[in-house]
Amino acid sequence: PTLVLPDPGAPVAQTAFPVPADIYDKVSGEMQKKGYSCECLGGGRISHQSQDKKIHVYGYSMGYGRAQHSVSTEKIKAVYPDYEVTWADDGY
Repeated sequence: PTLVLPDPGAPVAQTAFPVPADIYDKVSGEMQKKGYSCECLGGGRISHQSQDKKIHVYGYSMGYGRAQHSVSTEKIKAVYPDYEVTWADDGY
């Protein structure tokens, strides 16, 4: 799953990062207690080849379905501008 956190001052969620389902369940419960709203938008896998400076986002979560990988890759590119960042809906 992908955990989406609100950007202070923004009306919609701005930050997403991948987390295992058990961590999402725990963190989302804690966030809800503090008044935040959480929703899992899907999941997938990330292949990180640091020596080649490549990151590939692909696949889906059995429990949460497929995340919108194009959005995830744009956020990754912002943090890793010198990497080749790609995505595909193929794979599990």
